[in-house]
Amino acid sequence: MIYGDSAYGTGTHLAWLEQQGCTPMVKTQVPTAPGGRFAKDQFRIDLQTQTMTCPARVTVAIRPARRGGGQARFGAACSICPLRQACTTSLRGRVVAIHP
Repeated sequence: MIYGDSAYGTGTHLAWLEQQGCTPMVKTQVPTAPGGRFAKDQFRIDLQTQTMTCPARVTVAIRPARRGGGQARFGAACSICPLRQACTTSLRGRVVAIHP
């Protein structure tokens, strides 16, 4: 078993510890977003269908990245969304990264 503080709670580090045969006993870091907007954990990620659904219930495809993971781009859906102010300030809409 490995005990540590939240600095060791990133997904990458936890995956590495598991690969080494360790049982990590650390607090994971709480997802955050700039300005107190919706964090990634408020989006529903469906890896089976490769889709992501935002808090306003808009579902988009996750576009694969070259090195694994991908991005969910909400684009035009954000321009008419009543939750926009709580989600993004980007003129192009919210983009959420999915790490391998």
